[in-house]
Order: sequence, then structure tokens, then C-alpha cells
Amino acid sequence: MPSQDPSPRQPLTIEKELSVTAKSTTSVSGLVDRVMDGPRLTVLGVLVGIGLAVGFGVGAACEDVLLGVLSGTGAMVAFVVLVRVRWTRKRLAELADYVIRRR
Repeated sequence: MPSQDPSPRQPLTIEKELSVTAKSTTSVSGLVDRVMDGPRLTVLGVLVGIGLAVGFGVGAACEDVLLGVLSGTGAMVAFVVLVRVRWTRKRLAELADYVIRRR
């Protein structure tokens, strides 16, 4: 078997010209709604409690239990509807801010 000397390899050089172009666009939009936080909910809870007491008291004054239950339940339903609607929720938050003198 003949002995062969390994010949050194010649470096391989490849030259290319490259260019890269990148474009990025970002857009952010958001909607901010007033939050019913602790102090606001406390004030509104007191108002609902007064409304329920008056509602149930109507039935006691008229000696009609059904009227008292309907008035008290109606006061609670009215409050829930007011909190669910965005426009009235903003007004309720402003009322609570006025009561606790936040502004």
C-alpha cells in the first residue's frame, strides 16, 4: 500500500453582497373607562342601602308586604342597571368622587 501525504486544503472564499431592509409599524389604541374602586363602591353601597331601606319601608308604611318587597327589589335592580350602562356608570363615579371629595 503506497503512502500518500495528505495535501493541505486550500481555503475556499466566496464573496457575496447582501442587503437587508426592514420596516416596522406599531399602532396602539385603547379605551379608558372609569373604575369602580373601593371608595366609590363604598359610597354607592351606602346609597343603595338607603334606597333599599326606603324601598322596603314603603311597604311597611302602606302595610303591604308585597309593595315593600317590590320597591326594595326595584331599587336594587335600578342600581344594577345604572352600573351596567357606561354613561350612567361615569356619572355615578363622578357623584362618588364629589361625595368623598376626591377632586
